[in-house]
Amino acid sequence: MIQQWPVYQQLVKLFHQQCELVETQIVVRKHTGGNVIQNPSDPDATYSGHKGMGYQVQLSETCHPDNEQQLIVAALPQTAVESDALAVLPVLKDLSERGHLPDLLPCDTAYGGEDNVQAALAQGVTLVSPVPGGAKFDAQAIGPEHFVWNAETQAVTACPAGHAPLDSAYNADSDRVAVTMSREQCAGCPLLARCPIVMKQRSAKLYFTTNEQRAGQHRQHEQTDEFSTQYAFREGIESTNSGLKRRLGLGRLRVRGKGAVMTAIWLTSTRFPKTGCWTWSGS
Repeated sequence: MIQQWPVYQQLVKLFHQQCELVETQIVVRKHTGGNVIQNPSDPDATYSGHKGMGYQVQLSETCHPDNEQQLIVAALPQTAVESDALAVLPVLKDLSERGHLPDLLPCDTAYGGEDNVQAALAQGVTLVSPVPGGAKFDAQAIGPEHFVWNAETQAVTACPAGHAPLDSAYNADSDRVAVTMSREQCAGCPLLARCPIVMKQRSAKLYFTTNEQRAGQHRQHEQTDEFSTQYAFREGIESTNSGLKRRLGLGRLRVRGKGAVMTAIWLTSTRFPKTGCWTWSGS
């Protein structure tokens, strides 16, 4: 049967990815996303607006001044469409299974979401990364991170001016904290112009998530010398990416198909010891 031919099945898949039926008409989709066939000779390859068509690899590399050689300890081949932010847990799982979990893991901004930070901490790994999202640190601004948070009771115990709230409630389902302050106290507070509190008719309110509170703390930590020293190691992976792509040809492979590409990635990665750091980056 024709329906069983791989070529026919590929055509059907291509049709559903690129077109849709609107009543009795076939309409070409305006936006298909990146997880669609790019080349009939390599149907597994996908597309990334940042990296283009094909495949990528997530790398983890050692770094210690006492090592004579630094080694790539994890290489996770992926198609191009896969998000860097979703690579943290699979790489940590791979490192854990082979006994290579680091204490400290500097990585690029795309990997530094709060969910990844907490997931890494649960495995004893400190993720060192700028907070994603583009918000810039403002030393004069007051955010949720300036409110005193009791992790055990999951409640705000004081505002930045030291005043206790009238009420603080945490909703675990939405990860949302609702804080009620005295309107009279807030109205006369010298920090009011910089505070995110919202003045209501009878009270003052503030809503935030614990992720927002932790992200604010991390932005503060980014301004410290400790963060700068730890994060400086991350740039070491860039020379590894460059060497793999340019010196060893990983940027333009002579094979096609997911199986062949991923085998080439693993074999090429084993040939590249260098000075580097605990980190990773898509290449």
